[in-house]
Amino acid sequence: MSSLIDKFNNENENIDDTKALIRDIYNLFNSKKFFNDNFLEFKEISSSVLNYGLKSFSEYEASSSALAENIKKQLVEAITLHEPRLKDVEITITKIEMHNIAFTISAIFSSDPDPIKIEFDSIYKPDIQEVIEAN
Repeated sequence: MSSLIDKFNNENENIDDTKALIRDIYNLFNSKKFFNDNFLEFKEISSSVLNYGLKSFSEYEASSSALAENIKKQLVEAITLHEPRLKDVEITITKIEMHNIAFTISAIFSSDPDPIKIEFDSIYKPDIQEVIEAN
């Protein structure tokens, strides 16, 4: 199953499905929601592309356990809403440090012909408010 980005971009013809999925996940994680909680009464808005991405985490103390739990919650919600290729998403916080919150994402990737279990590590950088791939 191709992502919307791949359908309109001929340069990505040879990218494998798993790499495309992970690229799309990081695009989702590093996008900021357009609407805030004031629009929760409008169910169509809360699940639309207008609400693609994550809320800002600027109200939390950098590298706090409250920030880590909020990130975990928002990542699961964002994937559930905007990434239909992933099922049974689990996020595990693996480390909370001064400038990094590390976590592992595991899920079932609905690939063709058979679904596969994927797992990858990521890091949230509070100073730049971005999620990056762990090396």
